[in-house]
Amino acid sequence: MKKIILYTVIILSFSSIYAQQDTNIYDPLARKYLDALSNKLSEKNTARIYFDYTVHNSQDSSENTYSGYLFVKDDAKYKIIIPDNEIFSDGNKIYQYNKKANEMNITFADPENEAIYTPRKLINAYKKGFKYSYRGEITFDANVRIDGVVSKESKTCHIIDLYPENPKKSPYSIVRIWIDKDKNELVSVKYQQKDGIEQVVDILSFELDVIINDELFIFNPELYPENIDVIDFTEE
Repeated sequence: MKKIILYTVIILSFSSIYAQQDTNIYDPLARKYLDALSNKLSEKNTARIYFDYTVHNSQDSSENTYSGYLFVKDDAKYKIIIPDNEIFSDGNKIYQYNKKANEMNITFADPENEAIYTPRKLINAYKKGFKYSYRGEITFDANVRIDGVVSKESKTCHIIDLYPENPKKSPYSIVRIWIDKDKNELVSVKYQQKDGIEQVVDILSFELDVIINDELFIFNPELYPENIDVIDFTEE
């Protein structure tokens, strides 16, 4: 369950220099690139993403990395698959499955707490509740996945920082986004939490307008072990 919670606070610690940056800004250049990416994603209804997810905990100096898939359909349906865990939503309920415990937890979806589950919601988060600042360009060798093979590819990216307008009500101090300059695609996201946990999502492949069956987002008990423990918090 810890892995699921850490990821879902996801789709991803900054150094102390971030705290020294001016956060009292709504940068028009940052807005330009965020708008362009938002418009591109708004035109598509489905996405299939392969990613690496890394969690750094400054409290105990631990680091864990997982690879997984994210399937998205419209704004509300998604499925995340990482080792030992699945989390998915049909738009009404959220299903969290822990393979080791063979346990499925079911809760109602809360749109207010799902801004980063899908790329579209993550990118649109800047429109309400965040300040934003353009930090420049960077060229680096990024991991990419083509036909199931991971290799390196040089990318030049815009770097944009998001800061919560109301820090007291946000678990994050900063969210940093990398956007591919040439392809106008999301490349990486980092989330710095106030508790010293940094979450990083590196996107290795990003396919739009793929065919995704709605059954992928529905809980079918027949697809799980017979002795699965289902804990349904939506039942009265």
